[in-house]
Amino acid sequence: MTTKKSKVGSDKIYTALTAIVIAFALFIGYKFAVQYLHCAELAKEYRMYEQQLASTEAEYLELCEQEKLLHDDAYIEYIARKNLGMVMAGEKLVYSSIEADVPELDKNMNVRDYTH
Repeated sequence: MTTKKSKVGSDKIYTALTAIVIAFALFIGYKFAVQYLHCAELAKEYRMYEQQLASTEAEYLELCEQEKLLHDDAYIEYIARKNLGMVMAGEKLVYSSIEADVPELDKNMNVRDYTH
């Protein structure tokens, strides 16, 4: 009888140890899954910040080019002629009469409203 009792006791110990090992394996698997999801989320965030950095660097380079133009006499002259209608001494300003450049007249307004 002692052998049956020890066999039943060892079966219970074996079952308990198996349950503990399975529980431990499930716990470790859960922890790995949580860490994997966290790492995936961090990688996604990292890619987003890389894209944001690339676009910011591109914008910075464009602004540096614009700043260089501000010190270029030819560009300053171009802007003065184009946007401000300025001319050099001895030149005459000629406006084109392209239809897109001519403002539409409002019949309710007086002609004096269009002149400066």
